[in-house]
Amino acid sequence: MRGVRVEGPTSRSAVRRARAEDIPEVSRVLAWAFVDDPMMNWLHPQGGTSMVTRSRLSFELGARYAHHAGEGVDIALDRSGRIAGCAVWLAMHRRPVPPTSVLATRVALWRIYGRRTARATNSAALIWKSQALEPHWHLNTLGVAATARGRGHAHDLMEAGLERSRSMRLPAHLESSRYENVAFYQRYGFEVTGTVDIPDNGPRVWLMRYEP
Repeated sequence: MRGVRVEGPTSRSAVRRARAEDIPEVSRVLAWAFVDDPMMNWLHPQGGTSMVTRSRLSFELGARYAHHAGEGVDIALDRSGRIAGCAVWLAMHRRPVPPTSVLATRVALWRIYGRRTARATNSAALIWKSQALEPHWHLNTLGVAATARGRGHAHDLMEAGLERSRSMRLPAHLESSRYENVAFYQRYGFEVTGTVDIPDNGPRVWLMRYEP
């Protein structure tokens, strides 16, 4: 969805499914990977440490949901065994409900967004409404640590996720608020299906689909 830097195809990482104990580190890596993301800056305009802290709570919420709903969190490990990048895939063929619509998360959403909770939930609902309603894997988040970029981790994470889609004969969807990422995803076979302009001076979001 966000946070990707274009990388070469050289593979230097091992990719595996995340375990429950990996989720806190996954959320930390993603929070720092998205510090300059248009959507995250619109949702957390205060910036700085407060933004990273709130982003980390947001990514942890999404990653735990994806992990429990369909074991959809992949991690790329560097040569030292540390988490260098993460991909969070929602199993929309099993539970076609985005995490922001789950009643049990309302308190958590307030902790993350505060008085901007309505902004976050309304924009998420608008994006999901604009997506094709079909069974699929949804790439909710893909991010690589700044110190690990350019080493093929994003490539390895993409290949692992798309191999899962191919093996299950399911399409994949994603959205990105960073235009520069569109070309990256197109290299893997994703096609732009539309755009969504978020109200209240929000960013433009590109919707993309992959057919296995």
